[in-house]
Amino acid sequence: MMVSRLTLRCALARRVLHASRCQPQPIHRRPLAPMQATGSSDSDRAQAQMMEQVAGSSHLIEEMMTEISEELFVESAVSFVAEDGTADSGAAAAVVRSVVSVRLEQLDATFLATLDAYIRGAAEKGAADVADVLRLVRDEVLRGLSQRLPAEMQLLDAALKAPSSSAREAVLKQYALLSEEQLAAALAAKINDEVSADTEPVSTSTPGGKQRLHCLASDFERAISQVIGDMELMVTVPDRVLLLRLVLLREQVLQLLLEEPRSSSSDASGRAGAPAAFRQPFTQLQAVPKICVMFLQRLVAISTPEERQLLLRRAFTDDVERLPGAGQLGPDATQRERQRAEAEAPQDWVRPGRFMLTVAALQAELLEPGSEVAADFAAPKEAVLERLESVRRDALAVLQRLDEAALEAAAKGDPFLP
Repeated sequence: MMVSRLTLRCALARRVLHASRCQPQPIHRRPLAPMQATGSSDSDRAQAQMMEQVAGSSHLIEEMMTEISEELFVESAVSFVAEDGTADSGAAAAVVRSVVSVRLEQLDATFLATLDAYIRGAAEKGAADVADVLRLVRDEVLRGLSQRLPAEMQLLDAALKAPSSSAREAVLKQYALLSEEQLAAALAAKINDEVSADTEPVSTSTPGGKQRLHCLASDFERAISQVIGDMELMVTVPDRVLLLRLVLLREQVLQLLLEEPRSSSSDASGRAGAPAAFRQPFTQLQAVPKICVMFLQRLVAISTPEERQLLLRRAFTDDVERLPGAGQLGPDATQRERQRAEAEAPQDWVRPGRFMLTVAALQAELLEPGSEVAADFAAPKEAVLERLESVRRDALAVLQRLDEAALEAAAKGDPFLP
């Protein structure tokens, strides 16, 4: 039995050692067209730089796989001599973790894409054991990189992995803290727990393992808003489900912040004090998107929630609500004008993140004395505020239903297209 186990482990080591034979297919460059502008040389230099980075990533992968194979061979031999079964329990994962940890600083933007190509190449050539080790490398790289992210981004990753909306809310309440005092106490407790655990391994597969998830809720809200803003400025949103989930997550964080005065300490007069870390509950827009205001005006004029939610779902899941006349250029438009119009196109659409910010900004403005926003809606201020709140609740209901549908599809392994 021992000989059989050693033979299998050594066979795996030999296959890993020759993983370079499973390299991805070379990237064939198309012949360059005759240069017609100075930009062609810049493009050529950028492509050459990318090819150099891919080659460097390939070399690094082969170096890592060689070291892993050697470590697995030695570990298997030691296990055979000792006649125990320790070699079969997480040995490969431990070796991969050690090899990856000392090379994280060497990775660049092309590494994961190159690694994925190696995994596909190994699978296509029938080297399933090599592909498995390469996947261990990828998982360990992702884990190591995530632990180096700021606490806000680590918490964002953990919240997005939650299996349900209620689980996500529980993660937020535990780690998105409302004051500097709470954050300091939580970090101190975290350090004490790690010290008391001594050398006992801490799980990194669950929120709070070796990760630093505790952060201020206000900082977390700003981090989410930055991600949402970046996604919504793209001409095509790459992942609608992710965008919708991020917007819903931000609304959950804002709700926590709005509840802070009721749970925070009161001042000497017994009145609840203003939130220490987040005095303004809504992120004000420097310029409220005109298309969002126009869409809101249509929604406010609709009395039935079902009809409003239908329009909201269409607007959130596809670019169908656009500023009238946007993107229309004359036949004599220059190339520069066309490029500018294309770059500005994302700002002409209703997208969920900026829509929710618009609702919040208008609500805050209407609460200001002497506000004239209600005139844009041709209705008394109180009626506009009430209807805006109804629209906000409708939007949240749409986001929650889409999120639940996506989670249910993921649990079944089915694709979900909103």
